[in-house]
Amino acid sequence: MLDGPPIAAGSYDVTVTAGAGFDVTVTRTLVVEPRDLGVTNVQWADRTYDGTTDAIATDAGLDPSNLVDGDDVALTTPLVGAFAASDVGDHAVSASFELEGDDASNYALVAPAAGSATITARQLTLADATVETRIYDATDVATVNGTLQGVVNGDDVAAEGSFEDVDAGTDVPVSTTLTGPDAGNYVLSRLQAWSGRSSPRR
Repeated sequence: MLDGPPIAAGSYDVTVTAGAGFDVTVTRTLVVEPRDLGVTNVQWADRTYDGTTDAIATDAGLDPSNLVDGDDVALTTPLVGAFAASDVGDHAVSASFELEGDDASNYALVAPAAGSATITARQLTLADATVETRIYDATDVATVNGTLQGVVNGDDVAAEGSFEDVDAGTDVPVSTTLTGPDAGNYVLSRLQAWSGRSSPRR
């Protein structure tokens, strides 16, 4: 026999005893299922590439139409999720939300539909950059030395230079671009910052 109605989700043993002279007692299990609770107005934040699929929502709320008045339940913060891919671009984002509060166990969170957000290129700086002097060879290849600052650990990206004039000369402008499998996730803070020398061939 229950001491009052069940007020929380869970399993309860219920014993019923017949009256009016009938000596019959029946015990059954009563299951109170958690109440489905949806999420509304989910907004995902764009962010800079960092090699992960981590996502953060800037806004989301619980569907008030399925909340019992007076219950203490809320979304756990931060509001986290995952991009479908870690590379630069526009991607779908799936939520990994959880509930908290004294009454959270009485609800089953319904995952919201996938949203979308953008991962933007990470800016790199080529520090202590120098351009090696070389002998004229009718190509625009320039060897640029320096340290790329801001590369995510494990990424394969390098700086490659090219003279803007293939003829021999001094202080020839050098354009620098990024190469490597992960180059598309980065942008150089300065693309034309150096000059070099191509010596005449003797």
